[in-house]
Amino acid sequence: MTKQYTQKLVSYLSVASAVALTVALQAPQAKAASITFTGAGTNTYSGSNNPLGASVTFDDAVNAGKLTIKLENKGPGALAPSDVLTTVFWDYDGSPISFNLDSAVGNIINNGSVTNNFNLLSPSPAQWKLPNVTLPSGGVTQKYGLSSTGLGLFNSAGGTGSPAYGIISGYGSGANNAITTNPYVKDFATFVLSGLPSNFDVTKISNIRFQYGTNLTEPSFGGTNGGGGGTKVPEPATMFGLGLVASGMAMARRRRNFANN
Repeated sequence: MTKQYTQKLVSYLSVASAVALTVALQAPQAKAASITFTGAGTNTYSGSNNPLGASVTFDDAVNAGKLTIKLENKGPGALAPSDVLTTVFWDYDGSPISFNLDSAVGNIINNGSVTNNFNLLSPSPAQWKLPNVTLPSGGVTQKYGLSSTGLGLFNSAGGTGSPAYGIISGYGSGANNAITTNPYVKDFATFVLSGLPSNFDVTKISNIRFQYGTNLTEPSFGGTNGGGGGTKVPEPATMFGLGLVASGMAMARRRRNFANN
């Protein structure tokens, strides 16, 4: 192989690498696959002044084509039903979505005993539900939600007016009878929703509201974006393009070194 031919080959590879790099940079990038919101407040409803805390994570990568939601009570042990996290509301900045609730799972604490991986959709009626009315409605400004109680919006959920199967982190010291003798989800519940449109973008979720107890007048507070959503990850085509760039540059270096020897 002549030195002149090698130099031409190096030139061609450099041009090819430049084209591949341009394609890679112009390729669409997907939003991060999850976004988390957290919030905190104080329960003045029961007079206990018990601190409250919650988080919710929306993820569309764990189950392809579906939305996985992890809802967690991050406050101290519950003292009264108004310390029980029963509902999360949210908005989506896009065309209306007709969600389906495919699964709902959590560990259940009842009289101190824990049952792992309890199916919250069985026995019938399901213990957690999507709204059975069109939101916003009844003092709720958000369009979407999940709940373990009625609130006049989820009337067939675990029991209108009952906090059972809501989420607690455990029993607080001096917890009343309604807490210690009813079944609750321990720490967090995980839900899987289907019905996502092809252009669903998890970063368009916003306006979170965490609701406690069995009435909209009981404690509630908003959630702020605590992570995810802002990071961009390359699409597979972009990664392939970047791989071509790396391969072309490496080969060009090898050819150049050979030509100089």
